[in-house]
Amino acid sequence: MRLLLLTSLVLLASAASAQTLTTGEWTGELAWSDAEPVTLTANIETCAEGLKIRLESNDERYRTNTTVIAQSGPVEFTIHNNQRGYTLACSLSRQNDGSLSGSCATGSSRARVTLQPPAQSTIGCSDG
Repeated sequence: MRLLLLTSLVLLASAASAQTLTTGEWTGELAWSDAEPVTLTANIETCAEGLKIRLESNDERYRTNTTVIAQSGPVEFTIHNNQRGYTLACSLSRQNDGSLSGSCATGSSRARVTLQPPAQSTIGCSDG
């Protein structure tokens, strides 16, 4: 019985740590094949309902439409281009080094996205 309980706890801890992302301000870029990369900032918080992710470009051209709640698997969200009026569907996966990478697409156009975690995690969840 103890062995079963111990095994269950180890599996739950492994599953939880696999889905945990460092909280705080992440930095990265969105890169189209034919344009200069755009600098991104993502604020990731751990909240009761899951991870809240707010992402925007430093030039305010790109911004998430809503707060994303990521429970497990790839982090998926949409980001809107405020200057040209289109929306990108994004899917990022956690990498072995702790970063997130993946792509954002609209129609047949696809951009590469990378985000690096902060050096130190923050605690808490904002209401906004």
